[in-house]
Amino acid sequence: MPKNIRVAAYLPRGKEIPAMKLSQNSAVWCLLIVCLTLLLLTLIIHPRLCEIRVTMGSREIAAIMACGVEPS
Repeated sequence: MPKNIRVAAYLPRGKEIPAMKLSQNSAVWCLLIVCLTLLLLTLIIHPRLCEIRVTMGSREIAAIMACGVEPS
């Protein structure tokens, strides 16, 4: 086996991998899809957002909002 074989630590010129770039239009579409998804999820789980309980070991934190109460 020949001992004069070397492996380059870089890609040969012209073989570079192009950087993935989003066009401005694509970025706007991605942002719009994320916003619509969050809006739909909020509308779907809205009735359950009136009370949130988090239990960590022996501690429990509760956040309760007045969802069904009319302002006076």
